[in-house]
Amino acid sequence: MVLALLAGGLLLGVIGALLALPIAAGLQMMVAELRVDLPGDDSHDRSAQARDAKTEATYERMSAGATAPEAGQIAKNLAHDIREADAVDAAKEPVGATP
Repeated sequence: MVLALLAGGLLLGVIGALLALPIAAGLQMMVAELRVDLPGDDSHDRSAQARDAKTEATYERMSAGATAPEAGQIAKNLAHDIREADAVDAAKEPVGATP
């Protein structure tokens, strides 16, 4: 955001600096919403993606026909189970190991 302020200020002065922040925030939001991979973003963890897909399918199956509060409780329980599994996995990793 600081770079956007500097660029806007250099190009259009005070008006550019004022307009740069909302424009940069809007562009950042669009990139996040469109899930565009940016250069240097190598955060593709296949095991996490597979776990997320499996959890989504489980949630859809378990919450079919459930009321909103019941579906919320199901989501909460699934999230709790994932956190517990991650804690167990982290405890099993040797000290200093990189994931």
